[in-house]
Amino acid sequence: MLEKKTITRERIAAVEPRIRPYIRHTPVIRVDMADFGRPAFPVDLKLESLQHSGSFKARGAFTNLLE
Repeated sequence: MLEKKTITRERIAAVEPRIRPYIRHTPVIRVDMADFGRPAFPVDLKLESLQHSGSFKARGAFTNLLE
């Protein structure tokens, strides 16, 4: 069974340089929900669907492979 590790800022900072070559930098866009007939508040969306795998899961997968 895989060992569960606590996610900390320090661990993220340590892992980031190792996974950087394999992960795309994805943009954050702001969407005004009023444009969709919802209450008028902005929502920030991180477009992780632009990763090679189509999801955010590439970060965790590469982290586990490279540890």
